[in-house]
Amino acid sequence: LRRLDYTARVLNKLKPNQDVGRYLEPLKDELEGKIFNSLLTRLAKTRSHARVYLKVFSWAKRSGIELDGYHYSTIINALGRSLDLPLALQVFEESKTADVQP
Repeated sequence: LRRLDYTARVLNKLKPNQDVGRYLEPLKDELEGKIFNSLLTRLAKTRSHARVYLKVFSWAKRSGIELDGYHYSTIINALGRSLDLPLALQVFEESKTADVQP
């Protein structure tokens, strides 16, 4: 889990044009289910910017990580805490389209 803390800190320091995949791809096999949710939670605790949440979430979808209601709830809560309510609502609507209940 220390590796997740470190990864969350690194992701927070990314510049807007940097790809999160560079840091997450080596962890892909470990980032299933609860572990991926732990990473999202750690990002939320570090008060990441909404762009970081979305980059990580988008990477997960592109990488084939199966996202469930816990993942969507975590990202929606994190976006709400970062005061990006329109984006939180957008992700909520996406969860309904994906037939996932956050």
